[in-house]
Amino acid sequence: MAVRPIDASRFGEILEQWKKDCLQDNDTQGADIISDVILQLDDMPTLTPPNEPLTLKQLREMNGQPVWVEEINHWALIDIETGGRWSGIPFAVWAENGAKFTYNVKSRGLHCYRRPPEGEEDT
Repeated sequence: MAVRPIDASRFGEILEQWKKDCLQDNDTQGADIISDVILQLDDMPTLTPPNEPLTLKQLREMNGQPVWVEEINHWALIDIETGGRWSGIPFAVWAENGAKFTYNVKSRGLHCYRRPPEGEEDT
């Protein structure tokens, strides 16, 4: 069976309605079973979304937000220039050992992620 993320909140609402229907029909056993399912649903772990490289379009919407840059193995902030020659271009900006770096994401061929790849630094 393939894994397919669902909206657990919406599913919980449906289960609550089924529980009410059971109680209206005096089916307490069915209502109890649904209550148990609701409790299990609340305890389910959240699936981690895929960690694909961010596109330039996505990066352009992330001004001021942190990204993990694979090539430098470091967190950086995205800075989108708003005027002139570099308007709309995403730059990765970070400081390391007292020096500030500003790299053009596209021209440097950087791969930026929302979080470090599995097994990488998790801070």
